[in-house]
Amino acid sequence: MNRVLVKICGLTTPDDVRLCHAAGARYLGVILAPSPRRVAPDDVKLLRDAAPEALLVGVFADAPLPSLVLAVEHAGFDLVQLHGSEDAATVLAVRERCGVPVIKAVRPGELADPAVAAAAAAAEFVLFDLPKGGPGGPPRRAGLWEEAAAAVRAGRRVLLGGGLSPADAAEAARVVGPHALDVASGVEAAPGRKDPAAVRAFIEEVARGCS
Repeated sequence: MNRVLVKICGLTTPDDVRLCHAAGARYLGVILAPSPRRVAPDDVKLLRDAAPEALLVGVFADAPLPSLVLAVEHAGFDLVQLHGSEDAATVLAVRERCGVPVIKAVRPGELADPAVAAAAAAAEFVLFDLPKGGPGGPPRRAGLWEEAAAAVRAGRRVLLGGGLSPADAAEAARVVGPHALDVASGVEAAPGRKDPAAVRAFIEEVARGCS
């Protein structure tokens, strides 16, 4: 199977940026939306400077377009992730104004809504994720993986999230075969602080699932 890449999200410190980049993560996510892992816009440049060659993803949720554009320009984000209820027009406007690829996040069952499907279709990547703080468990995860795998078969560039950890990274890579797996809390020692052993184990497990 094709190589599955890794996106590590919720980075808050330059040391963790360097750690994850050196370990082999392809994408590094910085959250500017409400979250325990939120980074102040003025601090994002410190993360960018910690690994200038890394692909840095700015994560936003229903942010006003002007402030989003300013944040992307200031930080030098390589991609923008939209994790709210943004419509297709907003996705296209972000692509045009920022000049970078867009990742649109969706939750289980949302693609049945034509508006959500149109927003996802307007983005270069679609991230399948579970609602934060909502019900999880194996049945919900199985449904998420099925939807993500169907999108992969349809030719979409898919990222798969949903509370992944080193324990299920290899299976997720093998079963879904996405462009990348997206992990945050599953490789943390505390919210916003990464566990070096867990980061390395996750990336090793992803590679094992592709072998």
